[in-house]
Amino acid sequence: VMDPNMSQGSGGVDGNKAIYTPKDPKELNYFISLVPDRADKRTFTCTLCPQAFTRKDTAYNHVEARHFRGLFSYTCDVCGDVLFTRKALDNHKYQSHKKK
Repeated sequence: VMDPNMSQGSGGVDGNKAIYTPKDPKELNYFISLVPDRADKRTFTCTLCPQAFTRKDTAYNHVEARHFRGLFSYTCDVCGDVLFTRKALDNHKYQSHKKK
């Protein structure tokens, strides 16, 4: 189901087949589909490629890094560095600013 507030565009930053370009990082969830499996397992699939994941956050990281890299920027609130995926920001904060 497409959100009417999402902008029309050429799709993923890497030229993949997305019909529209999200305006907000939360809209990346529209590219993740939940597929119920047998044995009470859940599979989250990328709607832009055949990748499948057991965790939604891993699927989100894939969609942002693979199909929309650089579309959004995230600024570190400690040092001001700018990173281009949410996961990169989390890794940066952990590695650069963790308390010893």
